[in-house]
Amino acid sequence: MSSPFVIQSSTNKKGETNSILEDVFKHSPPIKLHLAEHKITPYSEVNEYPSDDEFLTLLNILLRRRNIVLSTPVYFNSMSGVLKNFIDRFYDLKNKPEVLKKLAGSNLFIIAAGDDLKLPNNFEEPFIKLAKFLNMKFGGLLYKSSKMPIDDPYFIEMKEAFLDTFEID
Repeated sequence: MSSPFVIQSSTNKKGETNSILEDVFKHSPPIKLHLAEHKITPYSEVNEYPSDDEFLTLLNILLRRRNIVLSTPVYFNSMSGVLKNFIDRFYDLKNKPEVLKKLAGSNLFIIAAGDDLKLPNNFEEPFIKLAKFLNMKFGGLLYKSSKMPIDDPYFIEMKEAFLDTFEID
């Protein structure tokens, strides 16, 4: 497996989401992009953005990746606001078939961390819809509760299943 490309949306670089990433990819350390370190302006229906907006720069990085992992803490039953803002910007691509064609066939994976024992119902729905919109394959989601130790047999089983699907090449 090549180094995973992870878009980390937690503002806490040393938090629970990062701990999960380090455990999941301990044999192949990921290349991480921290969204909070980049300026991404909210979606604009008139497609006007300030010159220091970095969405297109980040998009160009994504276009060179086959397996993309979005990682997020779960806040109020949803993804982080930083990640939601980033995802909303992909709507700009609706009239750019040449860009969508470059993303087609890539794989999208999700890693989430939260305080609840179970992931909220339909949490993965926006990610599935994003993958469909971008003509990507939704490769799966891995969730870990902060109430579950990292060496919990159930989490280990889920992590191994996730890694098996991650190696889609």
